[in-house]
Amino acid sequence: MKKIVLSLACAISFSFATTSEDNDSKKTEVAKDIIKKLEKLKQDTYEVRLQEQKQKDKEIERVMKIYDELSSKYYESDPAKLAFEHLYAIDDQKLTLEDMTNIGNKYYFSDSTQNSTYTKALEWYKKVAEESSSLNYVIADMYRNGMGVYKSDTEAFDWYERIEILGVKEDSESIALEWWENNPNHPHYEFNTGLIYYNISENYKKALELFEKADNKKDTYAQYYLGVMHKNGQGVDKNDKKAKEYFKKSCDAKLEKACDELKKLK
Repeated sequence: MKKIVLSLACAISFSFATTSEDNDSKKTEVAKDIIKKLEKLKQDTYEVRLQEQKQKDKEIERVMKIYDELSSKYYESDPAKLAFEHLYAIDDQKLTLEDMTNIGNKYYFSDSTQNSTYTKALEWYKKVAEESSSLNYVIADMYRNGMGVYKSDTEAFDWYERIEILGVKEDSESIALEWWENNPNHPHYEFNTGLIYYNISENYKKALELFEKADNKKDTYAQYYLGVMHKNGQGVDKNDKKAKEYFKKSCDAKLEKACDELKKLK
């Protein structure tokens, strides 16, 4: 009797083990099938996005070609205004802010040594600025350095000081930082990102760190703002002596705002 019971128990155990193994095997097959489908979906999505990007690049090239022709044709009058008017008159498809930024970038980072490519970049960036503050610091930097436009510290500071908070400060900060974070090797990366932290989020510690790096590159604007921070005790202890040192360095480099501040402290 014991032998019979033992045999039955073994049979039942074997049956459960077999069933369990079958279930595990089925689960493994299902999991493999799901993974396979996900990989295919991922590949299909990538190919669709790649195709969309190719179409977008093609459209941007087409718009740039039209714009170049119109800019040349209407150069004697007002190339920016007339070219844009004619472009939109013949072009049904409304360009997004991202499209206009990308077109501006193509001109900005062009291999051409002609200043006119910077002029075209500036025109497109200004079109973006009509609806978004995302490129204000780029536009300011171009005025500061006379890129495609007459050098003007007044215009540069005007664009730098257009602080437009869109809802949460962090959102505005990330919007303003995006272009610069995509171009970390830009010669004025430290100053401009520092000023974004200074103006928008009032992260003075981060701003100070970046301004000091820019000061090491003899950046006169960074020196001016370091003077302001030491004068006002922003991120550092208030120190008029230190402020004077920074304002003097910037003033010696002919930055008028720094000279004005230096006079106030004497």
